[in-house]
Amino acid sequence: MRITTKAVLLFGVVAVIPAVLPLPIVLPDYADALLVAAQNEQLLVAKEAQTAVDDHVGRALEDGRMLAAVFSRASRVDPDQGAEAVKLSFEAQRSFDVARLVVLRGDSPRSTLFAKPGADKAEAPEAVLTLLQAADDQPYVTEFLDMKRLVLVFALERTSASAPKGYLVLPLYLQPIELALESNAALRLKNGAELFVVDAERKLVAAPPQSTRPRRKDVGELCTLSLLSGLPSGPPVGVSGVCNDNGGVVGAVQTTANLRWAVVIAQPKAVVLSEYEATRRVLVFAALGAAAVAMLLALLAGRGVTRPVLRLVDQARRIGTRGWERLLAHSGRSDELGELETELLAAGTGLAAQEKQLAREAQVRSDLSRFLSPELVERAVSGELDMRLGGKRQEISVLFADVVAFTPLAEKRPAEETVAILNELFGLLTEIVFRHGGFVDKFIGDAVMAVFGAPAELKGHADKALACAEDMMRFMEVAAVDFEQTHKVSLRLSIGVNSGEAVVGNIGSERRMDYTAIGDVVNVAARLETVAQPNQVLVGEGTRSRSHGGFELRKLGSRRLVGREDETVVYELVV
Repeated sequence: MRITTKAVLLFGVVAVIPAVLPLPIVLPDYADALLVAAQNEQLLVAKEAQTAVDDHVGRALEDGRMLAAVFSRASRVDPDQGAEAVKLSFEAQRSFDVARLVVLRGDSPRSTLFAKPGADKAEAPEAVLTLLQAADDQPYVTEFLDMKRLVLVFALERTSASAPKGYLVLPLYLQPIELALESNAALRLKNGAELFVVDAERKLVAAPPQSTRPRRKDVGELCTLSLLSGLPSGPPVGVSGVCNDNGGVVGAVQTTANLRWAVVIAQPKAVVLSEYEATRRVLVFAALGAAAVAMLLALLAGRGVTRPVLRLVDQARRIGTRGWERLLAHSGRSDELGELETELLAAGTGLAAQEKQLAREAQVRSDLSRFLSPELVERAVSGELDMRLGGKRQEISVLFADVVAFTPLAEKRPAEETVAILNELFGLLTEIVFRHGGFVDKFIGDAVMAVFGAPAELKGHADKALACAEDMMRFMEVAAVDFEQTHKVSLRLSIGVNSGEAVVGNIGSERRMDYTAIGDVVNVAARLETVAQPNQVLVGEGTRSRSHGGFELRKLGSRRLVGREDETVVYELVV
């Protein structure tokens, strides 16, 4: 992705965020606020409906208890006075237009009908023996007479246990409750809300006239009823909340005081959030418009900002492809981008100079590698190795390894094959020397000279040299078989090792020099290799005295070596 595109996106995001960010922050809170407001409103409506229900039922219960008390007293006074009291009390109360007095002698009820002037006596409920008997144990009993009425039964007070039982049977109409529910629903609730009254068995008692729910049917499947577990008796209790039913329902449940009824409100959550959805659409469209304008401005700003940056990219590309002669001149900017341009131009110039320096060093390495080992080349290039003629005294160990009787073998083979065999062997022996921290000083015909402890000092150089000789012999035990099978030649080594002080440095002339070691320690090592038998390692006294142990050295006695007046104590390394 190009930087211009990134800049446009960055500016666009920065500009769009203020327009879009309020949506995920404000909208959920707004939706929650609407839900909470709807729950509070529904709980208030349910409370008002509960008050209306309790007013109607409570007044009916109060009038019923009053009439029951009057009928009870009338049976104990003068018949004419009692009848007059009953008539006056019945006409004074407002809840009932008809009533039935039932006297039970044995199982044979005898009833007397009371009615206000103009009232329909057929509205008086018939006496049901089970209801009458149930009224003996409680203040009153209720039962549905039909879809519009309840039956209220009050037991009359008896003067003695032998006196006949009397009951007052009254009709309780549900229409005033339904009209009160309709008034509350029309005044306070939005479309889609249901308001009704259920009993303890969760059957519908009353609902607004326009409700299509059948009366006396179980409505327990409504999740709103789950907001309140059961319908407790006692003081009214109200709860509200949201339940899951067909996309979610917001509702409230309010219990009544007189009967184990409850006012229930249920409203689809989608209806409650309809205002939220409309507001959300408006905010989304507004945010999209603001985002479009912001992206247009971001496009203009991004191009203006990235133009000098793209110039810097072009400059970096020229540096990356080492186009030193094509570096761009400074544009003259004085801001931070101008400073970066200055530094980039300086970096390009510096890299050009370093490249030239690296080319010179590579040429030096190439020239020196024809005369020195890789280690010495690196030390010479880094300046650690003094390239002047001369040297210094240093403790070293020297190892000479010679291929026994190789000259007769070479005479019978082409020169190219002989060189190939030696190169393969010396390559393997060189790796063994490097593994033990030495460096190969030189190859002398079919022999190799290795030095341990120079040019850098090496702790335990005597042990390193002995370990190297030991590995060479073990290697030859395996390699000899391969050489025999591959080249039809039998190869064996004789090795001489000695340690001591030598002069280490550049030997030769100003035009041609060689880094090597000079001294008696080198001569002794070479002579030991000369007198060594095939597959034998001879060790000088200098190496034995500097070894820290771990090697089995068998003393062979003193021998006179070529070029030395004094005898030399010789040891054999047991491999």
